[in-house]
Amino acid sequence: MTLLYPADNLMILDYNRVIKSLNDLSVEQFLEALEENFTVRPLADGESSKVEARHTYSLFIAGKWYKMAIKPEKIDLSTPVSQLDS
Repeated sequence: MTLLYPADNLMILDYNRVIKSLNDLSVEQFLEALEENFTVRPLADGESSKVEARHTYSLFIAGKWYKMAIKPEKIDLSTPVSQLDS
């Protein structure tokens, strides 16, 4: 069964996740580990935490917001499914 909607009638909502433990890493160690696959930078004052592009994420940790973007070489372009931000 298929159902089609016009793009102007769709709203894709945020999908938020919570990390309960850093597995004995400090915040600095955790951010450093993220650097293997992401570029990570703190958000500037007044900058929105809303994600506005594919392969980018917002992270709130230790009272600060960060913007994360997957490094281009880490994105599997072999299939459309492998390119999803899931």
